[in-house]
Amino acid sequence: MINKKTVRIIYAMFISLWAITTHRKNKNKNCFQKLPVHSDLNDFFGTQKHFQTYLDYDCLFVLFQNKLMIQECLKDVVSEQMTEGGRFKDDVDLRVEEINIRENSRVCPNCKTVLPKQKRKCVNKECRVDLKTAERKLTGEDVLGMALLEPVKKYLYRFKENEVVMSVGDFDVQPELKKVHEESLIEWSHVPSNHQPGAVRISVSDPVFVNPNSHKTVTEVLRRVGQTARVTRYGFHGPNSWEWLTVTMDGLPYLIAVSILEDTLICIECGQKEGSGAENVSFYGKEWNEHSNACHNGEESVREFDWVVLHIGPLHVEMNMVRVFFDINWDVFISSLAKELGFTSESALSYARGAKNHHYSMTMLNVMEKGNWCELLLPYVRDRMGKKLPLSVNDYLYEWLPGVKCHNYHYLFEQTWRYIGLIRMYHVGIRRNNSAYVNTGQSGFAPLFSFKPFTSKYQLIELHDR
Repeated sequence: MINKKTVRIIYAMFISLWAITTHRKNKNKNCFQKLPVHSDLNDFFGTQKHFQTYLDYDCLFVLFQNKLMIQECLKDVVSEQMTEGGRFKDDVDLRVEEINIRENSRVCPNCKTVLPKQKRKCVNKECRVDLKTAERKLTGEDVLGMALLEPVKKYLYRFKENEVVMSVGDFDVQPELKKVHEESLIEWSHVPSNHQPGAVRISVSDPVFVNPNSHKTVTEVLRRVGQTARVTRYGFHGPNSWEWLTVTMDGLPYLIAVSILEDTLICIECGQKEGSGAENVSFYGKEWNEHSNACHNGEESVREFDWVVLHIGPLHVEMNMVRVFFDINWDVFISSLAKELGFTSESALSYARGAKNHHYSMTMLNVMEKGNWCELLLPYVRDRMGKKLPLSVNDYLYEWLPGVKCHNYHYLFEQTWRYIGLIRMYHVGIRRNNSAYVNTGQSGFAPLFSFKPFTSKYQLIELHDR
């Protein structure tokens, strides 16, 4: 028989995003409507003593964001509770019972008669329908074999749309920006945004047709960037020249570029010769020692790429955060969620575990976060409701939680509070251009990059980028 707690958390995570069941609002919750859930944001932060003693490893950003999520889930969990036979139940309990019945028996869709699983026709003499045909009609399968389980969700908002119209005259072409749709959705509006009000000017230069996977090709790319941007290292001067530039790279080119920035040197004496380009007087690693000893007897040098301020691409950091988190917690609870979401074959499960599609992975992470909090809050809600006590986020964190002795509970709490929360904080910070959120998410998640045997190359990248 399937484990009830496993099914509860899987189903809670599943329904948290897509709301499979739609009849929760009509249930009998009269006996719990008088139990208040604190909604005042001013009450979100506990005392300084509580903050230092229990959640001392997180900053105020993590504390605030997680309390917002807990508050939202707490309201949902309270609203879903109902009493049956003197016990608390919700939709998940009913779903678990249905799954247990389905595993060991079969229910006729027409007359609701419970049958042995091996039966192909209903044993009810007044029914006698073919069970397979009746089940297919119940699930809504059409002639094409597609199950129409839910209607397509229609969103009431659209993203802001602009249209560029080109007016061609006798001697010139005039572009005109036409607004097609004004209404737009601003996500995470509660997080301060540092985006500039106007559009950012972007210019695209000619591509460098090399694969940046070696010292030679990465050096060629950096040199081409410096020359195209008119960096003073390459002899450019004037108001349009630059002393330094920020260069963003992905994981492998980043690690290669770190050594190039340190060990690529320009010979000062050779550089002063007329007509000598940077590529002719630049030496990497041992090449400099050989050149210096053979030609100049220890002549001084300067770094060619001292103008580069190297940064790692934020999307790749986020992708590897999710990948490492999935790998560590795969056997704990993520594999069960993946199976519920349709990843059933071995290749599909391997695809999900490797977080090969970042959009799918972030969707799973959102489901995971909401479902985990609902599952973690369930024993607290039922305990306080049974004692007729008020519920609040601070009461859960600082009064009820310290009394929990279950190590599995604390592990799930830490993974949800700390690491899923930090991934979401980094995700939000990048999209709102908020450096405080980005730095908090990246530095807080960093220990998982060094967690053996799941050590990632982003361990070195994160340390260097910090």
